[in-house]
Amino acid sequence: MNKDYYTKKEVDKLLAIQKAEIINMLTQSKSSQISAFNFYSPVGRFNKFRFIELLRNELISENLIKLIDKDVFDKVFMGREIVVSSNPSIIEWIGQKNLCPYLIDCLKEFDFLDGTELNKKSQEIFGIKNSAELRFKYNKSKSKLPSNYSVVDRVIIKLNDLANLIERESEDVESFVKNEVIPFIKPEDNLDFPTSSKDITSFS
Repeated sequence: MNKDYYTKKEVDKLLAIQKAEIINMLTQSKSSQISAFNFYSPVGRFNKFRFIELLRNELISENLIKLIDKDVFDKVFMGREIVVSSNPSIIEWIGQKNLCPYLIDCLKEFDFLDGTELNKKSQEIFGIKNSAELRFKYNKSKSKLPSNYSVVDRVIIKLNDLANLIERESEDVESFVKNEVIPFIKPEDNLDFPTSSKDITSFS
C-alpha cells in the first residue's frame, strides 16, 4: 500500500537515493575499456609477475610514479582490456614527463613490451600526452636522450639483472637434476621424469 504523504525526512532520504543513482549512472557512462600494456618475461611466462613487481617497486623508488596498489599495477601490464573511469590516468606519473616515453621505448627495445599503441596507452595509463612530440624533442638533442635518462636506465638494468638471475637459477636446477637425480633413476622405476639433458630443458 502506498503512503498518502511523506515526512520531510523521508523525502530527503528518497532524494538522496535518487541522487546517488544518477551519479552512479553518469560515472558508468564515462567509463571505458582500454588495452593494458602487454609485458613479456624474457625467461618464461611464469616469471612475469616477478618482473612486473620489480618494475613497480623501481618506478616508485625512483620517484617516477606515485605509490600505486600492486593489483592495479599488475592489471595495467597484463595485456588485457581494463575498465577505467574518466580520471586522467590510472597510474600517476610524477617524474619528468619525457622520461615516460623513454621508459616505454626502453622496455620495448629490451623485449619487455610489445609495440602496440604505446603512445595511446601511455596517455590513458600514465596521463602523459603527446609522447611522440616529447620523443621528437629529445631526439633532436646531441645525445638523442632526455635529460636525467639514467633514472630510467637504472630501472632497465634492474630488470635485466633479474632476467640474468632467473636464467642462472634455471641452469642450476638443470645441472642439479642432470648430475644428482637422473643418475639414480632406474628404468624400472617408471617415473614421469626427464631422463636426458634435452628433456630437462623442456621440463624446466
